Amino acid sequence: MNGYNFSENVRQSLAQARREAVDFHHEYVGTEHVLLGLLANPDNLAVALLSFRDVQPGAVRDRIASVVKRGTGREVGPDLPYTSRAKRILELAMGEARDLNASSVNTGHFFLGVIGEEKGIGASVLAQLGFTLDAARANLMDLTRAGHAEVRTSRGEMPAGPPSEMAPSHAAALLGAMTRSARVTAVFEKHGIDVRALIRDLLEDQPSP
Repeated sequence: MNGYNFSENVRQSLAQARREAVDFHHEYVGTEHVLLGLLANPDNLAVALLSFRDVQPGAVRDRIASVVKRGTGREVGPDLPYTSRAKRILELAMGEARDLNASSVNTGHFFLGVIGEEKGIGASVLAQLGFTLDAARANLMDLTRAGHAEVRTSRGEMPAGPPSEMAPSHAAALLGAMTRSARVTAVFEKHGIDVRALIRDLLEDQPSP
C-alpha cells in the first residue's frame, strides 16, 4: 500500500462489509456493502461525516435496503470477492489519505472513496442524501484538525486514551483546533455539546506535572 496502513476501524469495517454481503445472500462485496460496513461502528470517522448533513446511519441502510435485492437464499461463504467498483474504493481511499498527508487510511478516506467512485450503489445513495466529494473532503479535514482520529500510533499522531488522559499540551492543541474549526464546533454544539467548555474542564482536571 505504498507505506500506508489501514486503521483498525477500517479493518473491522471491511470485515463487516463481508458480513453485510452474507446477510444479503450476495456472492460478492459491492460498494453498498462497503458503505454499510463503514457505518456499523458509531465511532468511525465515516459516521462523523454523516452528521454534517444530519444523516443517521439507519437512513443510509434504509435507502440501500430499498434498492438492493436480496439473493436467492442459497448459502454463501465468508470469503467473498470484491467487485471492481469496490476495489476502486480502496484505490481512491488510499489516494485521499496520500493527498491529505495521512499516516494511515481511515474510514473517512473510505467514505470519500465511496463518493468518488461515482457509479456504484454506495455513491448513488450518498449523492441522493446530498453528499458531494468536495464538501465531504472539507468536512474530513475539519474533523482531522479538531483531533478526531480512529487510530493512535507513535508516528506523530495524538496519544492513546480518552481526552481526560491527554497531556495538557495535547488538550490545549485540541481546544485550539476545535475553536478554529467553526464547522466542527457547530456540529457538536448542535447536539448540545459545548466543545470549548468541555476541553477547558479537561485541562483543569489535569494533574500537576
